[in-house]
Amino acid sequence: MKATKPIKQLVALFLAAVLMLSGVGQPVGAAENRTAKIEDVIGTVWIIKAGGNLPIRAYPGARLGQEDRVITENFSSVKLVISDTHDELTITQNADLVLTDLRNEAGKKVTKLLIWAGSVLSNVNPDKNRKDVFEVNTPGQSIGAKGTLFLVTVDPGTGRTTLSVLDGIVGIRSDSDTGSDKDRQLIHPAQQTIQYPDEIGATVEFLNFEDLNSQLTLHMLEQIASLKDKFDKENEEFIEETRRQLLNGTSLDSLLFNSVEELQRYERNIQFLMEHILQAAIDSGKSSSADIERIIREANRSLEQPINLGGREEWILTERERERQRALDDARRQREEAQKRELEERKNSQAALLQKIENERKQQEERIKKALEDAKRAATERLREGLDPDAKAELDARLRDKELERQRQQDAANRERERTAPPPVVQPSSPPERPTPPISVVERNLNSAKAQVPVSAELYTSESWGRIEVALGLGESTDEEKIVKTEELLNAISGLVTQVDQNLMNAINSVPSDSELYSDESWFNLMAALDLPEETAEDKVAKAETIWVAISNLIERDRMNPEMVLAALNDFYPDGSEEPIDFLTSYSDVLGIDFYTVDDEYERFHPFAESLAYEVFYARPEEGFSSIDEFKEIYEQLLLMNIEFVNEIMPDIKEINVSVIGSIITLSWENEEGYRDIRIFIDGEPIWESNGIEYSATFAIELSGERHIHVEFRHSGSDWPQAISESIPVTLER
Repeated sequence: MKATKPIKQLVALFLAAVLMLSGVGQPVGAAENRTAKIEDVIGTVWIIKAGGNLPIRAYPGARLGQEDRVITENFSSVKLVISDTHDELTITQNADLVLTDLRNEAGKKVTKLLIWAGSVLSNVNPDKNRKDVFEVNTPGQSIGAKGTLFLVTVDPGTGRTTLSVLDGIVGIRSDSDTGSDKDRQLIHPAQQTIQYPDEIGATVEFLNFEDLNSQLTLHMLEQIASLKDKFDKENEEFIEETRRQLLNGTSLDSLLFNSVEELQRYERNIQFLMEHILQAAIDSGKSSSADIERIIREANRSLEQPINLGGREEWILTERERERQRALDDARRQREEAQKRELEERKNSQAALLQKIENERKQQEERIKKALEDAKRAATERLREGLDPDAKAELDARLRDKELERQRQQDAANRERERTAPPPVVQPSSPPERPTPPISVVERNLNSAKAQVPVSAELYTSESWGRIEVALGLGESTDEEKIVKTEELLNAISGLVTQVDQNLMNAINSVPSDSELYSDESWFNLMAALDLPEETAEDKVAKAETIWVAISNLIERDRMNPEMVLAALNDFYPDGSEEPIDFLTSYSDVLGIDFYTVDDEYERFHPFAESLAYEVFYARPEEGFSSIDEFKEIYEQLLLMNIEFVNEIMPDIKEINVSVIGSIITLSWENEEGYRDIRIFIDGEPIWESNGIEYSATFAIELSGERHIHVEFRHSGSDWPQAISESIPVTLER
C-alpha cells in the first residue's frame, strides 16, 4: 500500500522537524513549519498541496502544512486539529480555505487561514502561550482570537462575512483599516457582525439565532453542545470582569451597553445561550426534535451543568436594540436588492457575450461553407477549360446525374423515416394548455454552453473532463444557479487538456533530474528528444514516444562506487520527479538497507516506508552528508522515531463475526470495552456508520462480488478509533 506523495511530504516534514530539534541538520534560529491533522472526514473532501493543482481525497490521519488548500463538496465536512496548540477547525460543506501560515518562530506559534467560501467553526485553545497568534482572514476582513469559540461564514457570491461569537472575545479589522492589531474592534460572547468587503469597520449586534442556525450543521451543534461547560465557565469569568470594569466607571461601548442593570440582562441571556441555539434549530425545521434530544442526551452525560431546553429564560432585547436590529436589516435588504440588480446586469452582459460568440461561430461556418463551394466550383471550371465541347457536355450530364441521385437518396431516406415513425398517441380531449413561455436569456446561454461541450470524452484527460462532468452536475433550478453553471461549463471547456498533450507532459515530467548519474551519450540523446518540435498532434505523439525511448535507453554510471553514491545522496532533490524511495532503493547494495520492507509490521495502519525516504533528505545537514555512515545513522534515528510514533497511535485489533445473505451484512462482536460508535469500510472506503450500537449491526449494501470489510470502534463522542477489526473477505450478491 502506497501513500500519496503530498501526505508523505507532510509526515516527512513533521518527523524531520523533530529530528532537527535534536540538533541534526537544523540551522540555528530557523522558523519551524507546523502541521494540522485531519481528525474526521464526512463525505467528499479534497486537499490541494502547496504549490500544486492536483486535488487528492482527504482521509483521517492525514497531515496538512502551510499553504495547503481544503475544499469540501456538498453534504461534506472535515475536522482539523492544529497539532501543537490543539486548536480545532470544523469546516462545513461547499467550503474553500487555505492554511496560509503555520509557523513556529522565536517561541511564537502563528496560525492563519484564509476562507474563500463556506463556514468554519473555530475552537481556539485558551491554555496556549499568550504570544501565539490565531487569525482567520476573509475577503476584506481579519479576525484574531485567543481562547474563543466562534463561527465564520463567507458567501462566495457577495464576499459577505458573518462572524458569530459564542465564547471568548474576537478582535476584527477590515483590510481597509489603517490601524494596528491593537486597534481591532472587539466582538464579545452572543454578538455577531455582518460585513461586506468594501465596508470599513463592522457593526456589532446581538446574535440572530435564525441567521446563526442557517450556518450551523448538526455535526457543529454536537460539538458546541459538548463544549457547554467550557464556554459557560469562560463567559462567567467574562461577566465578572465586565462587572468590575463597569463598577469602576469604565465605558464598554463594544458591549452595546454601559450599566450594571444592562449587564444583568446580558448575563441572563448568555446563561441560556446553548439552549437558545438548540431551540432555534428545532424551530427552524432544519433539525428534528429527535436529533436535538439525542445531542442533548449525549452532551449531558459529561456536562456539569446539563442542557435543559424547558428551563431556559426568554432572550430579552430592549426596544432600542430591536430598533437598531431593524435598521440593520433594512440596510442589508437594500444592499441585497442592489446586488440583485447587478446580477441582472451581469446576466445581460453574459448573454450579449455568448450571442457574439454564437454569431461569430455561424459567420465562420458560412465562410467555410462558401469557401468549400467556391473551391469546388473553381475546380470544376478548371476541369471544363481543358475539355472539348463533347467532353464538356458529357461532364455536365454526369454532374446532373450525380445531383439527381443524391436527391433520390434523400427522398428515399425521408420516406423511410415517415414509414417507421411510431403512430401518434391519441390523447383524450382536454382544455387547451397555456402557451409555453419563450425560453429566457439565461436558459439560452446555458444551452449554448452545453452545446459547446465536446461529444467524445476519450480525447481528453480524466481530470480535465472531470471538471466538465462536475459542471454538468450543478443545479439549474434558479437563474442564479444557471448563471453559475454556465460560467463553470465555459471555464471547464477552456481548461480541457487532450490525452496527447497529457502524454507528452508525462514523458517530459519523467525525465530524471540528475544528469550526472548517466553516460554523456545517452543523456545527449534524451536532450535531443526534448528539443523536437511539438506544433501538431502528430509532432507531440512522436516527441513523447522518442522521449520515452531515450529514457529507457539511459545508461547509468557505476552505482557501486561509494564516492559516487555519496555525491548522489547530496545532490538529490526530494521534491523532484523521482520518488526518494525509488532513488534510495537503486543504491540498496551500497547502503545495506531494504527500504521497501521497513514498515511491513505497520503497513496496514500507518505505512511510513515512503515518507521515511523523504525524511532522511529533509534532515540532511546543510553542508551535506559527510559519509555514507552519517546517512545511515540519521536514517536509523528517523526509523526508530517512526516506529515509536506509529506504536503510540495504533489502535487495538478486535475480533468480529460476519454473516452475509445476498447483500445483507450482519456483524456481531463482544463489547467488554463499552464501544458505542462504529464505522464500517468496504475495500477501504467508508460506507456506513452509526452511534449507540453495542453488540451487532445489520445493513444492506448495493455492491456485489468479492469484497473486504473491516470495522472501526470508537467510544461515544470520540473522533479517533480505539479498536479496528482485521480485514475480512466477503462475497456479496444483489
